[in-house]
Amino acid sequence: MILRGSKRSKEVAHAPPVYNAWAAGRPPLPKFMQKLNGRDELKYRKFGFLDWEASILGLGTARLPEKKRESIELIRYAIDCGVNYLDLGYPYDHKRHERVAGIVREALGDGCRDKIRIAVTLPSHNIRSTADLDAHLSMQLGLLGIDKADFCMFGKLNRENWPALQSLGALPWIEAAIKQGRIDHPGFSFHDHYQPLKSIMASWDRWAVCQFQFSYMDINHDPGIAGIKYAAKRGPAIVVTEPLKGGRLTKWACNLSGIMGRWQPLSGTCVQLLN
Repeated sequence: MILRGSKRSKEVAHAPPVYNAWAAGRPPLPKFMQKLNGRDELKYRKFGFLDWEASILGLGTARLPEKKRESIELIRYAIDCGVNYLDLGYPYDHKRHERVAGIVREALGDGCRDKIRIAVTLPSHNIRSTADLDAHLSMQLGLLGIDKADFCMFGKLNRENWPALQSLGALPWIEAAIKQGRIDHPGFSFHDHYQPLKSIMASWDRWAVCQFQFSYMDINHDPGIAGIKYAAKRGPAIVVTEPLKGGRLTKWACNLSGIMGRWQPLSGTCVQLLN
């Protein structure tokens, strides 16, 4: 989910056809796609300080369908509906990550690549040198079949791994990668308390995007609303993952209409990733 930015919206020009993967006997379209297929509008917001507007719903790859063809068709359907931000996700498992990157690469054929921007993530827990940074970036670019990452994120930064990355020369490395044309815009995902976030934000003034896990259950949790607002005020776009906690928040049996009726969207945010 993209959170920070203006609220100017743009209407999807046409309702794209429903792909075969969602024919009778297959899983139904996600609700947001059903609405888009019914010619509802998809909103866009300015992506931080960049001269670009992102769809307020982005697409994550953590929970793609098991079948390759269904995954490809889902990604293409989202793009046809106007989604223009895709997050490849944190590379926890190399084999799975390689499979997902291959699916994304195939899905972005036939001109789809020009309609969407891709975020790749470097595994901060597995970085011991700038050579590791080079290797992980090259691997992900190669898996996707691209020469440049639109957004490159240092993954899961916290009070422990950020000082270590700084001492390795992570910031000079990313500046060099930008000059070499391998990265367009740098960013990071964050999972820690408010104070370490302030330290990371203060260390550099070129962060283009900050990514947080956030839902209406996380208003005070790592780093909570206060941390997200602090990051947003400094200029980068704010991207939120797990807005429904992997679907768990959709399964509550109790009636939440009273609570949700009083819920107000968090100002200063740009994109929510649907995983």
